[in-house]
Amino acid sequence: YGISPQTFLIKMRVQAACELLRNSNDELADIAMSLGFYDQSSFTLQFRQHMGQTPRRYRAQALAG
Repeated sequence: YGISPQTFLIKMRVQAACELLRNSNDELADIAMSLGFYDQSSFTLQFRQHMGQTPRRYRAQALAG
């Protein structure tokens, strides 16, 4: 894929997070922990780096649209 295994894993976790953010009412901290992030802070940091916005904003846009 042209990326490191760690980057690939993070991308897969972020994609799974997108699915959960769109289709569940789970708290952000619960989503972070269920996907193997250290805490909600590291989840938000990685999510923002890959998606260009916070998980909270992503969820709000998904629910509005």
